[in-house]
Amino acid sequence: MLDAAERGDWDAVTAGEQSCGQLIDFLKHANLVPIDEAERLECMRLVRKVLADDAAIRGLAQPRLAELDRILRPAHGRMRTHSFR
Repeated sequence: MLDAAERGDWDAVTAGEQSCGQLIDFLKHANLVPIDEAERLECMRLVRKVLADDAAIRGLAQPRLAELDRILRPAHGRMRTHSFR
């Protein structure tokens, strides 16, 4: 997803988010088994990578969101109501 965000492919980012959501739902209902220390460390490494990528994606999305906000929010005094006589 980070690669897609860096390319500006926000449709791919959205698709990745949906896939992640489905995986999270699956894991919430999975029967988990104990893992050894090496597996636990690898899981922690992956979680840290996911969190770092998420922060980087948010950093890339923030300017786009600000631009969208600017476009959608009328400038002060730009929108006027007109009365018909």
